[in-house]
Amino acid sequence: IIGADFVPTASSAQSKVEQLLNKLDENYYYPQNRGLVRISSKLKWKQKKIEPEKTFAIKKPIFIFEGEFDGKAFKKRIKSSDGNKNMPDEEAIEGIKFLNNYLDAFFPKTLREKFIHYKGIIGARGASEIRLLLRKTGPMDDFNEYELFIDKKKWRVSKIIVRQNQEPKKVEGKFFYAQKGGKWVVAETLSSFEINGQEFLEKTKYKYRAIESFWLVHEVSQTVKQEGNLILFYRFNLYDYRLDSKH
Repeated sequence: IIGADFVPTASSAQSKVEQLLNKLDENYYYPQNRGLVRISSKLKWKQKKIEPEKTFAIKKPIFIFEGEFDGKAFKKRIKSSDGNKNMPDEEAIEGIKFLNNYLDAFFPKTLREKFIHYKGIIGARGASEIRLLLRKTGPMDDFNEYELFIDKKKWRVSKIIVRQNQEPKKVEGKFFYAQKGGKWVVAETLSSFEINGQEFLEKTKYKYRAIESFWLVHEVSQTVKQEGNLILFYRFNLYDYRLDSKH
């Protein structure tokens, strides 16, 4: 990946990467940058598993999504709701573990926060695009790197490639945007990847709602196709928001 268009830099390399991530973040909409310090909402979700000649619709218990800004990052978590008192502990733990995969979909991390433990190399490809390679710092048995393709005209990430030594492999994602509050928000992502040599395509759509003075995600829907066939559908709804802000 590091070819002639990637120029090694000296000790200022990481500083330039941080400046680039900060500039991108300035063009994205983050409620935490608008004064939001605490958030809580109910979270309901449903799942459909599609098999030949059968579709299984599974309505899941209601959970609680919570987040709080600690001055540097927004700490988020899922917990069981009071209405789930009769739910077996194993089911609650399983639900929380699954929903933890979507924390950043329900409330976005800044790019600077997401890549705080990564070292970067900046490379240019054409007048309208920047390539940024970010490699995780740590033991090589946990190899993980991202290649970001940055639109210089609109200052947003248009495409991402993920390389890692665990499943899924050959991960590639594209981003489609809308504007809220004069900044970019992700409206849709389209990702392809491989697991055990089989190809999957995942499409995720986001819907936003103005609550108090903030634009917040209120619905995330996702479809997963395997070798061109629809196999999974998820829909998450966040509602009954309670917010605290600096204002």
